[in-house]
Amino acid sequence: MIEFLFWLSFGLIFYCYFGYPVILWSVSPLLNRPTQKGGDLPSISVIISVWNEQDVIRKKLTNILNVNYPKEKMEIIVGS
Repeated sequence: MIEFLFWLSFGLIFYCYFGYPVILWSVSPLLNRPTQKGGDLPSISVIISVWNEQDVIRKKLTNILNVNYPKEKMEIIVGS
């Protein structure tokens, strides 16, 4: 029983470090999909959790609003 557990553990470690990467390398040409560039940007939500942060919250919100991302696609949620 202990010898079985040893070989099972050895096999799992071998698979993690060598078997899985070899499988990914061999299958990746078959599943290669071109990436889509451009197009519409997704809508995002920025969630800020604060507690007693009245000294820095204005600076943080200004920083988020100055990000190069369309304002109509951005939602800012502040939880206090």
